Amino acid sequence: MKDNTLEGKTILYDKGSADNSTVTIRTVTAGKTYYLVAVQLVTYGTADGGTAYIEIGAAGNRILRTYTPITATYQTSNTSHAEMAFPHPIPLAAGQSIRVISGPAGTTGVGQIVGWEE
Repeated sequence: MKDNTLEGKTILYDKGSADNSTVTIRTVTAGKTYYLVAVQLVTYGTADGGTAYIEIGAAGNRILRTYTPITATYQTSNTSHAEMAFPHPIPLAAGQSIRVISGPAGTTGVGQIVGWEE
């Protein structure tokens, strides 16, 4: 069994912001494995139904989603927040990426990840 304790590891914090787009937060270095231990996602929206995702590896492999409902009569913007820490690190192979995706126009997703490479 692989020892995934944090002792002696260099912890990496990465952040990316997507305005109605897709932004890569991290791509795993060639010859390395990245161990994802926590994710956080904040969505800021001025459009009803603004949604953001954190996606890992293959397209469509979404692990976290936030949504900003807006009722124009009462508010002009909204914010949503979610975070998750994993009991066991999620290994990602070399070349795989972690992305933040947001949309429609008027929606910003800010994703943060914590992990290490070895």
